[in-house]
Amino acid sequence: MEVLKFIEEKANNLLYEFERKNFLYSSVTNIGEVIETDETITIMVRQELLDKRVKPSFYHFDLNGINKIFQEKIDYFKLDKRVNYIFDGITFDVPIILSCSFCDVTFKNCVFSHSYIQIHCADKLTLMNNLYYDGTSSISNGVFFRTVSCSKVEELNFINENFGNKYCSKIDINANKVNIVNSTISTNEKNGLLNIKADKIEIKKSIITSREVFFDASLVDMDRKSKLKCSSKLIVSNKDTNCDVEICISDIYSPYVSFNGVEWVNLETGNIEFYQSDLEDVQKKRKEVLQVLTNLKLKCEELQEEKTCVETQVIKEIIKK
Repeated sequence: MEVLKFIEEKANNLLYEFERKNFLYSSVTNIGEVIETDETITIMVRQELLDKRVKPSFYHFDLNGINKIFQEKIDYFKLDKRVNYIFDGITFDVPIILSCSFCDVTFKNCVFSHSYIQIHCADKLTLMNNLYYDGTSSISNGVFFRTVSCSKVEELNFINENFGNKYCSKIDINANKVNIVNSTISTNEKNGLLNIKADKIEIKKSIITSREVFFDASLVDMDRKSKLKCSSKLIVSNKDTNCDVEICISDIYSPYVSFNGVEWVNLETGNIEFYQSDLEDVQKKRKEVLQVLTNLKLKCEELQEEKTCVETQVIKEIIKK
């Protein structure tokens, strides 16, 4: 009986593992090595599988995680884990169309050779330390990167990116949250347009360059180590309510700047009152701080001289004795 029970348990375990593996592999997109940990399921994408399975005249990625409608099976197979697709060191020489659900996607150390990128839907998409070649052969209507208007990316991250193409005229982004960290983003200087629509835009240690920049957001937060360079105009607003603008005007280089419908800079009409006032206030405060520091320095030198005199006097008294 013990032997039969052991065989039965062994068979049940093998059947469970077989069904579990089938469910997992039928849920995710099989384009690489699947690595499972206690917390995550990661697909490390392989170039040969990519080219074989999804590359005709362009890469069309339908990347899937584990759909919550199968919650009963998820619980049974203990697969309530976040799915991550990692494209590391992959070369793309044709355009990319990306649709992904219930998963996070990261492109890092990849080469995008004359290819534009179009996002249909995504939960969390991260672009990190990639290489983008300048070129016009595969750029559709001058659009280098776009998210389609009928859908939205939950979170879009640019990290350590030199993102852009000097031949492209447009980058169009629609997301809930956009993070730009230690990156440069640029479009064509003559007719370029950067359009970002998001609930929240955070810009840290980054430089953004375009002829025109439009931010439609509830919050735009840019640190003092970042710069916005627009040869034509910068417009920041929100169609539903006022946008909370956390940007220092002195970090913007543009002949026209508008925040929430209020014109801050218009060099064509000579309206630079706010801009000049802001700079004057900064310069005034700076002078005040410098004066305080100078006074402190002089006081320290004076105290040091007095201390030296006292010590010298004490030594003389000792010698006399």
